[in-house]
Amino acid sequence: AEYPPRTRANVEWADATLIVGRYERGSLLTGNLCERLRKPFLPVAWWAGYEIDFEKVWAFILETKPKVLN
Repeated sequence: AEYPPRTRANVEWADATLIVGRYERGSLLTGNLCERLRKPFLPVAWWAGYEIDFEKVWAFILETKPKVLN
């Protein structure tokens, strides 16, 4: 897949990535890029009818200890 330059740069420069919203199209590309670059990422559902699981987000941050979070 071809990744937009900004998406690729954001993933490369970050220590970890949070993907907030629906996990589709651009978000899915970002997740795939994180996997290819072996960067930790966490998709977080957030749209009508869903609430962010802040405990899961916090656990991800504590586990990955990113200096730069995308």
